[in-house]
Amino acid sequence: MLKKLKKICANKKLCEIYHNVDDTSKFMVGYVLACNDNDAVLWLIDRYGHFDGISWILNGEIYRINTNTEYLKACHRLLEYNGLEVMYTFSESSLEDIINRVHSGGRICELELCASDNTDVSGYITAVSKTSISLKVVNEYGEYDGDTVIDKSRISILTFDSTDTCKLEILNKK
Repeated sequence: MLKKLKKICANKKLCEIYHNVDDTSKFMVGYVLACNDNDAVLWLIDRYGHFDGISWILNGEIYRINTNTEYLKACHRLLEYNGLEVMYTFSESSLEDIINRVHSGGRICELELCASDNTDVSGYITAVSKTSISLKVVNEYGEYDGDTVIDKSRISILTFDSTDTCKLEILNKK
């Protein structure tokens, strides 16, 4: 898988990334912006060819990668129609880099923990330590719902700037 990820990243190729073992029909579509032996950063699009956020993912979560499918060809055409260009601004794929970007930008992020295949928590990162992050939790209605501390080693996927996180940011700005 790592060789395939690195090749896709180098060739700037649109791909399908499968990671949800509970629903093998679900996948993410996007470009691999950066990857290393442990993790990758993806620039995601939705099925309509619109930008749908940046995701950091542990490589061990990925069990299948598709390229050159009819679905991807259609997504690429829609991406071009919408006039979107991929922003290759990530030189590193480390979780630390992503956490610092989200924290310093004051953005809401979604976290999947312990390979749960679900969004386990959404919110603003309020503090970062060597082993954990603190978040001000935001529920699905954009309301504050307490604070939490999360062990960084338990993060499987971190997403920001997606349709869902942008929706929460709008709802949170009353």
